[in-house]
Amino acid sequence: MAIVEVFIPSVISNSKEKARIKVDAKDVKELLFLLEKDGIVERNRLFDDSGKIKKFLNLYVNGKRQNDLEIQLNDGDEVSILPSVAGG
Repeated sequence: MAIVEVFIPSVISNSKEKARIKVDAKDVKELLFLLEKDGIVERNRLFDDSGKIKKFLNLYVNGKRQNDLEIQLNDGDEVSILPSVAGG
C-alpha cells in the first residue's frame, strides 16, 4: 500500500470545490474504488456501463498520463483525475 495525494476537480467530485486528498492504495484501480466507496466520487462519473474508465477522463500519476489501472503506486505519488477539455 502507498499513501498518495489525489487531485479531483469539482466537476468530477461530489464536492462543489476541488479536492486534494490523501488515499492509501496499492494501484490506480484500488484508488478509484476507494474514492467511490468513500463517497468522494460517484461511480458513474468514473466508469462507463462496461466498467471501463470513461473516455473523457485522463489519469495522471506524477504528471504522466496513465491508461493502465493496474499501475503500482508508491508513497508520495501524486495522482490527478482530470476531464478532457474541448471547445470550438
